[in-house]
Amino acid sequence: MPGASGQQPSIPDSSVPPVVLVAGANGGIGSAVAAELAAAGARLHLGYHREHQAVDEVVDEVVARGRGDSVTAGRVDACDRNSVQRWMATALEAHGTVNALVSCVGTALPPVPFLNQDPADWRRILAVELEAVLTLTHVVAPSLIAGGGGRIAVLSSDSGRAGATGQVVSSAARGGVNALCKALARELARSGVTVNAVCPGPVAGAALDRLQGSSSGAVSAVVRAIPIRRVTTAQEVAAVFRFLVMDHAAAITGQLISVNGGLSMA
Repeated sequence: MPGASGQQPSIPDSSVPPVVLVAGANGGIGSAVAAELAAAGARLHLGYHREHQAVDEVVDEVVARGRGDSVTAGRVDACDRNSVQRWMATALEAHGTVNALVSCVGTALPPVPFLNQDPADWRRILAVELEAVLTLTHVVAPSLIAGGGGRIAVLSSDSGRAGATGQVVSSAARGGVNALCKALARELARSGVTVNAVCPGPVAGAALDRLQGSSSGAVSAVVRAIPIRRVTTAQEVAAVFRFLVMDHAAAITGQLISVNGGLSMA
């Protein structure tokens, strides 16, 4: 049934695999998202900043399935508008269109008490975790609108909702991302573009390993606080991105979706 405006929500034609841009596809959650979307049949344009081994592994896997023409990759500095524009132009040249943007950009700084933190790190964190998302969405959204609609899914964090000890600036940046997604969802809804944030809690991987190294017993204390008694995997986070991008999620927009084993419930 059409909504109050009389317009039916836009639902992608499932017979045509969407073209998805994945920024921050190099390692951790980003590479898990890329692999998940590739397995779902999406056409991909992957972005990495410096390290590209994880991206290469996803590309090799897609090539091994005989779908090498469905995946491309390139270096992108999400903090540099010109770099994002070049990356976007390469995607359009290779695939002809863009249907979705996934941003998994982030920093890899260990937790540091705010009063001990170097202010130079504030600028880096805010640039990578907030300004980069602004730049990516500002560059890509016009193509989504021109194509009749699309999906934007952004990696945020539960720290942006509840705060996290040792991550004051990152929590502020992620809180900004969460507000960005809600406000942008309102602006783009009439254009058929959905915008959502995926907010993991503690995720198994390098960041959790650094936490374990910085404080003996820290990880076990975190696990005891999680109702399901384990941390989330990158693959579980990636599955949420797959749903938002690949499945019929046209009515889901402006949402902050926690993936945290029940650590916070709101």
